[in-house]
Parts: sequence; structure tokens; C-alpha cells
Amino acid sequence: MPGALLNHSSTGNGPVVVLLHGFCENNQIWKFFEQELSKNYWVICPDLPGFGLSRLETEDSSIEYMADKVYEVLDHYGIRSCTMIGHSLGGYVTLAFAERYVDVLEGIGMFHSTAYADSEERRDARDRSYAFIEEMGVSSFFELFFSSLF
Repeated sequence: MPGALLNHSSTGNGPVVVLLHGFCENNQIWKFFEQELSKNYWVICPDLPGFGLSRLETEDSSIEYMADKVYEVLDHYGIRSCTMIGHSLGGYVTLAFAERYVDVLEGIGMFHSTAYADSEERRDARDRSYAFIEEMGVSSFFELFFSSLF
């Protein structure tokens, strides 16, 4: 797991809460939650690899790799216990983190995510998205992605 530490914010004091963003998001999605939660908790919000200001330093963009990189952030601070909450992709990373580092977790939360495996159709759609981004770039993907939402 060598490489740079993920870009992240770290605010507050108390029990640790880690907030993981979804696909095509970054840690800024948590700003309001971070402000409120940091009144009673130490809140850490990483940019997952390949999003925000965190580079994807390898061709391995697996969920497990992302979980390992989140662990590196916690290890950097000497954190041995946290609650992790993931949105969408962040939920998948939370589950992978739980499989690899269960002793670190006090609890988990997931929203707009699932513990069930993706269908073949959903995996194919995700793979097509990754291929499109590699060929056409993130900006082109965002234009198509967001226009399809409205």
C-alpha cells in the first residue's frame, strides 16, 4: 500500500467518525455534516482514490484498495476505533473495510448503497463508465452523467 496519503479533512475531537463519499463525489459533499458532527466527534472525510484531490496511483481501483487507503489515513493518526458511514460507493468501501479491519470499527452506516453484490448488468454499466472516463475524460463523463439525471 505504498504511496501518498489520501487527501482528507480532519476536524473536531472525540470518538472518530469517518465519512466516505460516493462515485463522482469528493469529501466536500460532507461539509455540512462535518460542521455539525465535529461539535462532538473527530470527523475524518477522505477523498477516495481517483476522486477530489486524491490521485489514483495504481491501476488497481478495487474497492479493497480503496479500503486499504482509508485505513492508511486512520493509521496515520493512530486511530484504532471509529464509526464509518458510506454513501453509495463509500458504502461498498465501508463493507470492504469491515471485512479487512473489523477490529477498528465500532459501527457502520450505509445509505444509497447495498450489501448485496451488483447484478451483471450493473457491473457492465460501471465498467462502461470507467472505460468512457479513461477514453474521453472526466469532464465529458460529468456532462453526460449529470444531463441523464434531469
